[in-house]
Amino acid sequence: MNRLPRFISKLIPNYDVTDMKEWLSKGHIDVYLKKADIDQKCLCSKCSYPLGNSNGRYLLKLKAMPIFNFKTNLILWREKRFCSNCKKVRAEKLDFISDETPHL
Repeated sequence: MNRLPRFISKLIPNYDVTDMKEWLSKGHIDVYLKKADIDQKCLCSKCSYPLGNSNGRYLLKLKAMPIFNFKTNLILWREKRFCSNCKKVRAEKLDFISDETPHL
């Protein structure tokens, strides 16, 4: 594997690069990430209140800035947990994603 995964892992704290798929003929790269610290406190994506019990997870595919003119996607599992403040099941807040992002 080349140096690209180490470069990306330094940009996204608390996540490790587990795999990288390159389609050179299509001009496309997928980078698979895994949360480094599973026991880390999760915060609600709406109110930033600490989340409670786990209620599943889903695969999230984020568009990232192009790397060397290759379309790039970051793929990771995002946890869903119960928020006692909102009284709903909410997704965890990801620090590296802006609230106004169009990339979800």
